[in-house]
Amino acid sequence: MKTIITSIALLILLPLTACAASLKLQWDAPTMECGTNQQIADQDIGGYKLNYRLESETAYQTVDVGKVTTYTLTGLKPAVYCVNAESYGAVGAGTCGVSNEVCKRAEVMPGAPVNMN
Repeated sequence: MKTIITSIALLILLPLTACAASLKLQWDAPTMECGTNQQIADQDIGGYKLNYRLESETAYQTVDVGKVTTYTLTGLKPAVYCVNAESYGAVGAGTCGVSNEVCKRAEVMPGAPVNMN
């Protein structure tokens, strides 16, 4: 009886542990202050938000990645995603500067579980 229960449990879990996909992203920090021709200092940048969506959808999901210029989105479906990076200022300043949107296929990472949300 124990063998039968174990086999059933494995069959139920297999679809949940399909291969996940990821996108490794890199972008350049802005060099000019929004709306001006003045150089922006590194300490004036508070961080970055990545806005991403499936190519077939219009609604974005957003993740605040902090003050880095590389990030890997994980737990994605193997599909084409469109992404842009948005910088925001330090000390409560508003957002300033959104990159061009880039669309790329998420690569499969064997063995990583898929985010089923």
